[in-house]
Amino acid sequence: MKVPHIDVPLRVHTMISKRIAAFGDYFAPILCVLRSFAPMHVRTLVRIGLLGVLASGLNAAGYLALMPLIGFATKANENLVLGPWSLPAGATGLLLLIGLAVALAIGALEVGYLNYRSALTLVRDTATEAAIRGLGQVRSVKPAGRRRRAVNDVLGSVSFGCGILMRQVASGLAEAMELVVFIGVLLWLSPALTLAFLLCATVAGLFYARSVGAVTGAIVDNRALAARARDDIKTLAADLDAEPEDAGTPSALRERVRLMYEAGPVAELMEGKLHIRRESKRGPMMVEYLFPVALVVFPLLVLPGGHLTDDLGPIIVYLLFLRKVIGLLQGLAGQMMLVGRIHPLLQCYADLQQGKSPARCPFMGNAADENLDPDEDT
Repeated sequence: MKVPHIDVPLRVHTMISKRIAAFGDYFAPILCVLRSFAPMHVRTLVRIGLLGVLASGLNAAGYLALMPLIGFATKANENLVLGPWSLPAGATGLLLLIGLAVALAIGALEVGYLNYRSALTLVRDTATEAAIRGLGQVRSVKPAGRRRRAVNDVLGSVSFGCGILMRQVASGLAEAMELVVFIGVLLWLSPALTLAFLLCATVAGLFYARSVGAVTGAIVDNRALAARARDDIKTLAADLDAEPEDAGTPSALRERVRLMYEAGPVAELMEGKLHIRRESKRGPMMVEYLFPVALVVFPLLVLPGGHLTDDLGPIIVYLLFLRKVIGLLQGLAGQMMLVGRIHPLLQCYADLQQGKSPARCPFMGNAADENLDPDEDT
């Protein structure tokens, strides 16, 4: 029997080329929106980044202030010891150190809230400008009914989606700055363990990148499925219009709808939406797994060289920093996932600005409708 020849290198090259093209198509509208609005908000973005550094510095100082308190409370030290520094553990010193830790924690929260408010202002300003620019592109949309839907979409979800993207960029910048500061402190506390954690985080990041790629591919696929599913739904609606209003829900209609959700474009579109939500949850979970592992492994690594009581302060503080770092990594992962979910709105804005016809927008009926409300889960 003749074995068919399969050109494996060619197939691999084709697969890689398609994947690169898909990623290029995915990031093109994101870059278009960033080029449109990032230059307008450079000062705001810089301020948010600097506030992120300040918040992380206050947080780090507050956590480090706990180390001498824990060491004194566990009788590991008779004085308040932090690295090479040592102070007498009098009542005044204890109260001052406790007050300092509380003040630093409150300061970090206030700076974080100020950062959040700045990011919300960025949403409003970007959405306003996006609406103005978008309306200039939909005046020629025909017929009048579609134009009204276009105005509603541009003034609503599309412009807001552009604002959400800028907020994600600003928040991501602040969290990235915080991440650098906290990782630096972790390296100072325990270089070996931190390097091991970063290695594990890199491995988890590879799994997370797979989830991002899956979400990206599902969003692209959903665009084509949405148009096919819409045709099936229109056919069903036309058949319902032809029936009398008091026809009820006959068994034939029930069976028809059930079959639509079992196979065909409607079923595939539903599965695509569920797949996006599964991967959006799975990706950040890979980072979350790191903390319980560290919670068990770190004390076990410390115990052979000494007593748990002696090292309890550094262990607790290190785990606090580690929890913060993992939270920041999860936040960055979640932001990237959210950008994927509002991608159809960004695609609509980019198509309008680039004059593409027909634009891939909700009002044109040719866009995937995955999470067209950008305020969901934000």
